[in-house]
Amino acid sequence: MFSQKIYAEIARVTQKALDEMPSRKTIDQVTVILGYVQLSSRKVPGYDAELTTAIERLRELARADNRGELTDALEALGHEMDQERTA
Repeated sequence: MFSQKIYAEIARVTQKALDEMPSRKTIDQVTVILGYVQLSSRKVPGYDAELTTAIERLRELARADNRGELTDALEALGHEMDQERTA
């Protein structure tokens, strides 16, 4: 499980993504992310890797849509998640 700080940041950047890129792909990817967040409370094995992958997919959507600030925020979130997983 990740820290509350990570989950708060996931909420912030997914909302930002929906505000900036209200496309079907974005909505689908945010839905996937939120599904993995729900799994975290059930301690499902492997959810953290899947959640990280889903965040990376959203980052790629932001990059393809030339959303620099959002791309940077998602990349920073990914790094924070990696650090917590290895700590």
